[in-house]
Amino acid sequence: MKTFSDESPRPCPVTASWYLTLRRTNVHDSGLPVIKLDWNANIIYANKASFVLIADLSLSMRKKVPAALLRKFPCLSNPEASESIRICSENLATWFYVIGFPEARYIGLYAYEQTKIKIPVLSFGPNKKIVFNDSYCSL
Repeated sequence: MKTFSDESPRPCPVTASWYLTLRRTNVHDSGLPVIKLDWNANIIYANKASFVLIADLSLSMRKKVPAALLRKFPCLSNPEASESIRICSENLATWFYVIGFPEARYIGLYAYEQTKIKIPVLSFGPNKKIVFNDSYCSL
């Protein structure tokens, strides 16, 4: 079940020192999702920790991020991005720093907080579900 958060973004701590710290540490093995998108919003890299989230959101490698997600988070296709977003899947709420790297021609999504959630789902027949998550409701 795909849901996208309306919660206010947290400030993104992208500074020169934060960037240097990121380059010195191996965030790819941190246990939190790391996803890289090319400038066309295709997923070009995902670490092991992001596989569950990618599957929950019906995304796949080398495929474009869905238009609904891009409309909700335009930073996902902005090479100058520097912000924080929350993406909710069926079981997880994940906060990401979205950082554009124009010199490397990709946009990085670096999870910094992930919590398990239980989204109430009302099912009334095959392929007919209503999902309640904050102010988001979809058929």
